[in-house]
Amino acid sequence: MTDTKQAEEAIGATPSLEFRLASSTEVLAFEKSVAASGATTSLETNPAFTALFKSTGLNGATISRASLRFDSTTNQPQVGLAFTPTGVDLFDQITKNNIHSYLGIFLDGVLIEFPTINTEIPNGQAVITGGFTRKAPARSSVTSTMVLCRSRSRSSPSRPSARPWPGSC
Repeated sequence: MTDTKQAEEAIGATPSLEFRLASSTEVLAFEKSVAASGATTSLETNPAFTALFKSTGLNGATISRASLRFDSTTNQPQVGLAFTPTGVDLFDQITKNNIHSYLGIFLDGVLIEFPTINTEIPNGQAVITGGFTRKAPARSSVTSTMVLCRSRSRSSPSRPSARPWPGSC
């Protein structure tokens, strides 16, 4: 689907895409405490875990492009991101000051992925790598979802509507 209006009508709500930050120290301590307690809930759905992530101001309006890519060496799927001029500056500061921290990707308040910041990214071009599959990069087709969220967050006001599934756009 390439038409933003058509996508909005099909889904019925403007999504909220947000990037939030959590320190590696907090995440590792939380993971240890969960492991020690024997809890079986996934981290992404644990409210105490998602509360570790703090707002950065980076959101769907600061993305100019999101795409599915493949690593030229391993042919593994990746999510490529390009930011707007405002997003470039903000993303640069976030990555520069938070190496080894986690950048949570939230759709409608639901954590869908939390890649590690490995290096400063001053040019506004980012790649999310990990154990993605060709069928479902980043656990929930984050590429197509981010593309849709980016285009809709820039083009239309939010309106209430039932969402067909949690975290959907």
